[in-house]
Amino acid sequence: RIENALRSKSATEALAWCSDNKNALRKNKSTLEFELRLQEFIELARVKKEVEALTYWAKHLKPWEETHLDRMEQVTALLIMGPMTKCKRYQKLLSDTRWTLLITYFRKAIYQIHALPTEPLLYYALSAGLTSLKVHSCSEKSSFNVNCPLCDEQGLGVLAQEVPFSHHANSTIVCRLSGQIMNEDNPPMAFSNGSVYSLKALKEMADKNDGKVNCQRTGLEQDFTTLSKVFIS
Repeated sequence: RIENALRSKSATEALAWCSDNKNALRKNKSTLEFELRLQEFIELARVKKEVEALTYWAKHLKPWEETHLDRMEQVTALLIMGPMTKCKRYQKLLSDTRWTLLITYFRKAIYQIHALPTEPLLYYALSAGLTSLKVHSCSEKSSFNVNCPLCDEQGLGVLAQEVPFSHHANSTIVCRLSGQIMNEDNPPMAFSNGSVYSLKALKEMADKNDGKVNCQRTGLEQDFTTLSKVFIS
């Protein structure tokens, strides 16, 4: 209801809400009421009601003089500049986009009062999850992992560009063939060129190719039995 009123360029409902929640707004150091009062003064200046505007200034804006004097002086100058001013500084004050800003200020104030996050909980969950997965090798195409959501360039990988890298005290080695973690149950096996893949993925490849395995990075082919086991410490 209040947002709809603001979209209709009416601050009456929002000011009534501010009055009902005055103590909470003061506790949170919210400037919502000041912004609303400022807008009502601007609307009076827009229609050249100088006397009403000055009366409104003395009654509703003067209490904010100590902390917002610069802003108050700027809007007061609108009475001199007039609504048709070409000065961009004052055109910005007269712009209808200020009503959209007031909606944003109102939402922020109500979220603070009720201790609600300003972003959806899904946003925080995704950010935490993507950050825990993101490592510096994510930027290397050679490290593509079919099971990694960050490697999906059309999906979560796009969102992951906005989150920081994670910090891992211990590394987890993942096979680029199968996307599975390499550990004592699925140890890494090394080709003669140093490329490493998981035992399970290479054994599956060997079973399908008469004991031969191929390095997916270089194309090197060798017998499965000639691979070297790599020990993780």
